Amino acid sequence: MALNSASSGENGEIVVVTGAAGFLGIKIVELLNTRGMNIQEIRGVDIRSSQPSYFLQNAQGGRLRYRRGDICNYEQVKDVFTQATVVIHTAAIVDISHPSEMKMHDVNVRGTENIIQACLECNVGRIVYTSTADVALGWLDNNNINEETPLPGEKVSDYLFSQYAFTKMKAEKKVLRANGSLTANGTHLVTCSLRSLVMYGEGDTAFLPNVIDSAKKQLGYLPRMGDGKAKFNSCYVGNSAWAHVLAVDVLRKNPKEIAGKAFFIGDNTPESNFFDFVEPYLAATGCDLLNVSIPFVVIFYIAFILECIVWVLRPICNLSLAITRSSVVTVCKGVTISWRVAKKQLSYEPIFSYEQSKNNTLRYLIEKYVT
Repeated sequence: MALNSASSGENGEIVVVTGAAGFLGIKIVELLNTRGMNIQEIRGVDIRSSQPSYFLQNAQGGRLRYRRGDICNYEQVKDVFTQATVVIHTAAIVDISHPSEMKMHDVNVRGTENIIQACLECNVGRIVYTSTADVALGWLDNNNINEETPLPGEKVSDYLFSQYAFTKMKAEKKVLRANGSLTANGTHLVTCSLRSLVMYGEGDTAFLPNVIDSAKKQLGYLPRMGDGKAKFNSCYVGNSAWAHVLAVDVLRKNPKEIAGKAFFIGDNTPESNFFDFVEPYLAATGCDLLNVSIPFVVIFYIAFILECIVWVLRPICNLSLAITRSSVVTVCKGVTISWRVAKKQLSYEPIFSYEQSKNNTLRYLIEKYVT
């Protein structure tokens, strides 16, 4: 089937970014605004009512617009999508501990169904979906993963990060299966999915802050886990955002290259042991790693017992854990993923060096925890 996506419009792209007030979403908006190709208008939509400062600071000219909207409300989605040419769909519930399964499914899966249907009805020609590398992670070997690696399975329990990864997998499949669908005016919808590695950077409220908060609860010290041999790779948020900007353009100019496909997105952040990676960020915020290391088997079963306690108490109170079996497997057994395919088919090269990425992150964390 020949794919003829909707054009970019007479005066340029009208890009909708869902989850525009989020960690990745706001960085995508920033790069679209400063480095995007042929951009007429950027519409940020997020369930948060307060407008992000970036929109307020760059409101002149009318190119940036922010709307409060819920992707679970189809009429709100359709209203924002009118006359848009492309959607970057980042909105999701990201929770790898013990989330509300119903709410996560509603947002991550049904919300994505609304995005697809609104694109077809409103003649939006392209969707760039923000997936996650977690869709490829099971309980066994998570090293040397690439686009050819089979997904773990069709059950929630197959996935290392359970409900979150499972719902993102379901949503990703829906987006990719929608590739080639006819819009109301007879053009073909073209879609792709970007599976970012775990992200760090300014605006991060989960990954590194969770590590630092955990250390601060333990008098500023964090114990190592495992034998120290496991490797881990991650990605700076700015580079992941840049891959999304590139995907918008490639889907317009050469859709056959990437339409209907998923790509892992990483960068030049060195592959290292998890604890070696977080050490400079802990040090910058007044924390430190202990010289002792807890064996994998010991910490895994501690996490298992804690999860059982949380499960038993869940009807009474909603508790969150600083450590889970999933996180133990990640840091002790390693996660390494190749992003070479994105380099070739998206012509993706990171625009932020590791030094820039690290320094930006350090400034953010010092401002958050020290100043």
